[in-house]
Amino acid sequence: GSLVAIPQGPSDFVLCRYSMSEAAPKKARNAENPCGSTVPTSLDARASLSNGIDMPYVGLGTYLQSHDEAEASVRHALKSGYRHIDTAEYYANHEGIAKGIASAGIPRSQLFITDKLNPGGIFGQPGKSYEETMATLKKHLALLQTSYVDLYLIHHPGAKKERLEQWRALCDAQKEGLAKAIGVSNYSAKHIEEIRAAGMKLPEFNQVEIHPLCTQTDLIAYLRANNILPIAYSSLAPCAGWRVEKGQASAKSEAHSRQEDFLDSLASKYKVSQAQVLLRWALQKGYFILPKSSQPARVETNCQLFHFDLDDDDMSRLDALNENSALAWPIGNPLEWE
Repeated sequence: GSLVAIPQGPSDFVLCRYSMSEAAPKKARNAENPCGSTVPTSLDARASLSNGIDMPYVGLGTYLQSHDEAEASVRHALKSGYRHIDTAEYYANHEGIAKGIASAGIPRSQLFITDKLNPGGIFGQPGKSYEETMATLKKHLALLQTSYVDLYLIHHPGAKKERLEQWRALCDAQKEGLAKAIGVSNYSAKHIEEIRAAGMKLPEFNQVEIHPLCTQTDLIAYLRANNILPIAYSSLAPCAGWRVEKGQASAKSEAHSRQEDFLDSLASKYKVSQAQVLLRWALQKGYFILPKSSQPARVETNCQLFHFDLDDDDMSRLDALNENSALAWPIGNPLEWE
């Protein structure tokens, strides 16, 4: 493929990889793309950091999926063209993901696997030590049947006393080749500045809740200024059918439904689903996305995002929905934790 440089800050840059069979990435139509000046133009599009990490813009989320559901979802997603799979210790579905990968027959070198440490510190769990953090990663590698993950994250900042030694463990895991890239999830600027103050390298990624009801404008500006790439999760939170089934808790209420008619109008205008509108919004902002579904048809439509562009007015109207409403965590927004 060919490469085009995207300036990201004073000391780093991202390269957008695209195949010779497709056009070069387009200029973002919206005036403010917080993560660079281009928008991916196919499911094959990857961002490649100067440290050699090569990450697809579109990944498959597997939250709330059992082993069997994850196996089927991963297999179908890989056969549909996905190459990034996102899991976590909380999800406890690593074995199913490994089976799905094996049955799809995609070489490991073509895949990007993200995993996350459950750091403890909430729900009465003790915070994990340095040694426990390393042991957890190695256990997950065995379950995933791989010698490395492409990205390893600390899932949240809840282990206040232990989170710096957990980050030190991730830095060492990267040096040992157990994780190609490392980062955090649900960390605020304050949490990241704690890492800087301790004299350690900053995270390369921060996976956070981002959608039009929760645009994270200030945090995104901070991440960009520090060459930390945002990964969006819960992109579909504004959708009418998001987490409505039994056991799918969230902080969403009827007060967060005023945008549904507007999303319906955009879906009709562009002849796509509400989910596709929201995912396209995120891509045009330059974010990595992780749509999740156990339904094969939705797994397919969630990656069909490259045949339409949201125009400037519609992007602005979606931006205007922002009310800083983080909906994914029923126990409160982790960004606000001490």
